[in-house]
Amino acid sequence: MSAISRREFLKDAAKGAAAAGFVSAGARELRANPLGMPIGCQTWPVRAMIAEDFPGTIKRLAEAGFQTIELCSPVGYADSGFAGLGKYTGTELRRILGDAGVSTVSSHFGIEELRGNQQGRIAWAKDVGLTQMIVPSLGGPRKPTMDDVKRAADEYNKMGEQAAKAGIQQGLHNEDFELSMVDGKRTYDLLLDLLDPKL
Repeated sequence: MSAISRREFLKDAAKGAAAAGFVSAGARELRANPLGMPIGCQTWPVRAMIAEDFPGTIKRLAEAGFQTIELCSPVGYADSGFAGLGKYTGTELRRILGDAGVSTVSSHFGIEELRGNQQGRIAWAKDVGLTQMIVPSLGGPRKPTMDDVKRAADEYNKMGEQAAKAGIQQGLHNEDFELSMVDGKRTYDLLLDLLDPKL
């Protein structure tokens, strides 16, 4: 038996779980909601389906029991299957979601798209009805210095201020840069100390 990497295992497990969810959801109602909160999912795992048929995919997610989703920006994630969302206005996206009985409050945005046109992306987010704009990473180097971390935090605090003025909260996912180490400390932990918690 050949060895499988953790990444390959998780990738295959996620695909299997998504497929099993679609197959079994029609036969029974989801019961895993002990907190009474809307059951939601990210759209990243179904990006290929979204690229083919956004309204149909949203309908299938709703049929599977999902009540809310997290989008990915058609600008920052154009190469990942979300470019087609750009053909819809924010109002049209909201209508498609509403027609399927699904809501959204957040979307992932690439840090570069916010650097290039944050006000335009905020306008799109408001049009869709979002209250949260999430970036997957602040895009710093893989082996940062403390100065790199401070620069990234300063830039993101400024972005957070602009979003807050529009009634939107910025959020940070964590990838390579945030998981790196600086002077024996995790960059993500350093960022938590430097980022404004009010934003």
